[in-house]
Amino acid sequence: MMERWPWSRTTTIALWFAVAWSALLVLAAFVLPVYGTSSSSSTAGSSVTSSTEVTSGTGTLVGVNGLGVLLTISFPLVITVLVATALAFRRRRVGWIITGVLCFFTIIALMSIGLFVAPTTLALVVACAATERVRVAHPADDPSPQTA
Repeated sequence: MMERWPWSRTTTIALWFAVAWSALLVLAAFVLPVYGTSSSSSTAGSSVTSSTEVTSGTGTLVGVNGLGVLLTISFPLVITVLVATALAFRRRRVGWIITGVLCFFTIIALMSIGLFVAPTTLALVVACAATERVRVAHPADDPSPQTA
C-alpha cells in the first residue's frame, strides 16, 4: 500500500503554485519582451533636405542576453523540485535549508528578477511551514508493556 504524503493540502497547493510560477518564468524569458530599443539616425543636408529616422523594437530576456540567462531564470524551478523532493522524503529541515537559499537569492536579486521570484519563494515557505513534523519514535515513549 502506498504511504501517505507527509504534507497537507496546503503544502500540495503551495508546491504546485511554485512549480507553475517558476516554469512560467522560464517560458517568459523566451517570449515576453522585457527590453525596449530605440535608435535614430539623421542625414545632414541643406536645411531643407535633412531627415531623421527613428526605429524602435523590443527584445526578450533570452534574445538580448543569450541562453546563459537560463541558468539564472531556471534556478527557482530547480530549487522547487529539490524542496518537493526533500519534503517527499520527510526531510523537512533540508526543505527549509534549500528554501533559505532561494530566500537569499531573492533578496540579492531584488533589483532585477528577485521581484518575479518572490512568489515562488513565498510558496516554498508556505509549503515547508505546512508540512507535518516527523516524530521519531523513541522506545521510552512506547506505552505498551515490554515483554522479554
